[in-house]
Amino acid sequence: MAWQITNESDRPLQLLAAWLPHGRFRAPERALEPPMSLRPGESGRLDLRAAWHEAPGTVVENTFVILRALWGDEPWRLLVRLLITADSQGAPANTIELITAHPIGFSR
Repeated sequence: MAWQITNESDRPLQLLAAWLPHGRFRAPERALEPPMSLRPGESGRLDLRAAWHEAPGTVVENTFVILRALWGDEPWRLLVRLLITADSQGAPANTIELITAHPIGFSR
């Protein structure tokens, strides 16, 4: 799968790692080397290979792309909730349902 990511903020964004934790749409955490650096207004493409073995027409809810990032100098976790549907060939197609961001360590 590939996603176009745009930094719509006024601070630089660095994507450090990405993973897909769902059991039916899965990819282990992968460090992005080098990190994807996006200046304000800049876009980049994130590619992840996902384990996916679903029949055409299957719908899998509550899948996520999780990104570990630096926004400015602060560590953040970005959660992108997806709805994944197997197309007529069984290939995954995604719809973004929600994007949330949390500073790492916010619950301390």
